[in-house]
Amino acid sequence: MTDTEWIEIGVLTRVHGLKGGIFLRANDRRSEFGDYSKVLLTGRGEAREFTVTQTYVSAGQPVLVLNGVQSREAAEGLLQCHVSILRSEAADDESDVLVGDLIGLKVMANNQGELSDIGEIVSVVDFGAQENIEIKMHGRKTTALYPMMDEYVKEIDMDAGTITIIYIPEFLEENA
Repeated sequence: MTDTEWIEIGVLTRVHGLKGGIFLRANDRRSEFGDYSKVLLTGRGEAREFTVTQTYVSAGQPVLVLNGVQSREAAEGLLQCHVSILRSEAADDESDVLVGDLIGLKVMANNQGELSDIGEIVSVVDFGAQENIEIKMHGRKTTALYPMMDEYVKEIDMDAGTITIIYIPEFLEENA
């Protein structure tokens, strides 16, 4: 891991006010932004770094104010850009697993002591009660939502690229 490794956290969706505030739609549905000093915006074929000068919440959604973006027109030019933060600012320590790290992990299900590869994580969603991993199941066109709770998730092995869960039919089978 390097200090300049970036993690995508969301997209800039609309302008707030006349002085350049921009709403962030976060990938993990966060309602606050945190104490991140800078962001990397990517879109329209370019990537640009900005210093974050202020953050606040409006209508339950984070708003970013970026250095050099001082008008509504300037902010409109950044809409639909993807927002990334420095990994070093996101993780409390190197052992932390971040939401973005889960995407692409192979899902291994423990069904009464037998491990089987059932799919791959394609996203992480949060409906309020807890985060859920969305699993693209092998052999199916649909995905399954599985709760990210300690009693269901047994191991996350970033080196192996796997997450081991307990097989619970109610969450994983189409007609359960």
